Amino acid sequence: MSASLFMIIIFLIIIALRVPVTIAMGVSGLAGLLWMGNIPLVVLPQQMGTGFYSFELLAVPFYIMAAEIMNQGKMTHKIFDFAQDAVGWISGGLAHVNILASMIFAGISGAMAADAAGLGKVEYEAMKNAGYRKPFAAAVSLASAVVGPIIPPSIMMIIYAVIAGVSVGKQLLAGLVPGVLIGLILMIYVYFIAKTKREKCPISAKPTMNKLSRSFLSALPAMLTPVIILVGITSGIVSPTEAGVMACIYCFVISFMSKGLTIIDIKPILIRTMRSSCLIMFIIGISMIMGWIVTRERVSVHLLEWALQLTENKYLLLIIINMFILIVGCIIETAPALLIVGPVLMPIITAIGIDPIHFGVILVFNLLIGMITPPVGLGLYIMCAVTKVRYESLVRASLPFFIPLILALLVITFFPPLSTFLPNLLMK
Repeated sequence: MSASLFMIIIFLIIIALRVPVTIAMGVSGLAGLLWMGNIPLVVLPQQMGTGFYSFELLAVPFYIMAAEIMNQGKMTHKIFDFAQDAVGWISGGLAHVNILASMIFAGISGAMAADAAGLGKVEYEAMKNAGYRKPFAAAVSLASAVVGPIIPPSIMMIIYAVIAGVSVGKQLLAGLVPGVLIGLILMIYVYFIAKTKREKCPISAKPTMNKLSRSFLSALPAMLTPVIILVGITSGIVSPTEAGVMACIYCFVISFMSKGLTIIDIKPILIRTMRSSCLIMFIIGISMIMGWIVTRERVSVHLLEWALQLTENKYLLLIIINMFILIVGCIIETAPALLIVGPVLMPIITAIGIDPIHFGVILVFNLLIGMITPPVGLGLYIMCAVTKVRYESLVRASLPFFIPLILALLVITFFPPLSTFLPNLLMK
């Protein structure tokens, strides 16, 4: 038995025992090293250190902090109010508002957890108070939160760009059009179930132009955050990491000016940012040893040979790869899955002529669908925690939303220009 196979077996056994994924990765990596024999254990901390050694990864804590500032500064409420005035009167009502607000907030947070825990709570409470079924309100909030790590800035896209060795700026831009597409497909689906009366979706009165203008101006400072980030990166004025610093400063300023943030709030923001950042960095570091073992045993080469024996049609291979990633995403949390699966699949997609930038969008979105899929589905647990909806009820209400999400995944998979057009146009 190879060390890679032994390591994976140990990993799955530990996961089945409900041990945290980070611990499972560390223990299985150590087990793989011991199984190989004659490998000094000093390789473990050395490989962990290699995972941290990236300037681009410094962007991660800054984007986390920007989202924390916006949540603490109550800017999420202003975004939601504008979205309500913009689309709350369309058939589907606050469900449309929920999705549009998540699309806007996605350009600030870059993380599904921040969207689900911050804006998700605001969205759920508004829908519940308006007469929507609680499980349906929570399910819409959960499905819309998937957009967060697709629309730039995106923490997951940054991590993928680092492990794939592609431009961080291009990878961030690659998610913009697909992210908007995902949101639109979700809104079309909500419109359909509202029109067919599969769900009771009360609508609000159409606002006057004066009211819409006021809510737009109130939310405008927050909505300018992603614009500043993207303009800074695409113009070459700042790197993605420096853009994260700029976003933090900007969010601090507008939150203080709107009196949504005080000096007292800074400490809890920094603590939450530090905790989230440390967890992500630890996952990245601990995943490096698994990646080192897989690379050393040329698992990617063997998988490529096996895949090409099945078919040389790249579209069929993409379907197989998508199914594989979906299964992985249902079992393992998003960040660890990205770090484990990414390096293994990169040689395969390169060999069959798939653009790594395009594949990054496919991989991240695929794993995000897994994040709302039982049994592991971290997004399910976050939404249950913030809404107090029972797990079983949320799962039942969420299942229909897999239809538009899988449809969006197929469109993104088989139409590469959706992901590659903008990065190639704006960045050389």
